[in-house]
Amino acid sequence: MGKPTRMYGCLPRWVEWSIGLAMLVTLAVILWPFPPRGHRERARRTSCGSNLKQIALASKAYAEDHGGVFPPVVRWDRSVSPYLQHEMLLRCPSDDQSERLSYGMNRDVGGTASASRADEATTIAFYDGIGTMVIKRHKGGANYAYLDGHVKWSEDPSKDPPEHSRPLPLARPE
Repeated sequence: MGKPTRMYGCLPRWVEWSIGLAMLVTLAVILWPFPPRGHRERARRTSCGSNLKQIALASKAYAEDHGGVFPPVVRWDRSVSPYLQHEMLLRCPSDDQSERLSYGMNRDVGGTASASRADEATTIAFYDGIGTMVIKRHKGGANYAYLDGHVKWSEDPSKDPPEHSRPLPLARPE
């Protein structure tokens, strides 16, 4: 028997292996173009949290322009929309039922003076939901924006220390 023939006789063996590996990687990329569903949901949850953070910061800007008073609960979205870059921030990426608004405002916060709140880091201002109902859109939990601007995902914020000022009613999506 003779010496085994190489595919590309003039190339070193490591180049042949590199070409083969590159072809396998290209084939894998073509056949596996989308990330698993869990990654997409995590991205939606992160995007939702970013929306809530922008809304919380917009409400603080509103309060600065209106004598330190937060937007009223009734039609709060119209009060903060001039402070948002785009109205699509008012919709959760995981919400396929609402037409315009995917978030609710804590009724204890709306219309109150921001200076009178010493517990901004522990008081929920906005949340995933409609009206006064929290909707757990993100793997059994929801995003909550606090008065100080930070956002947190939780299954039940009343069980997570620190507690917010008033329990919010919880609802599950249908």
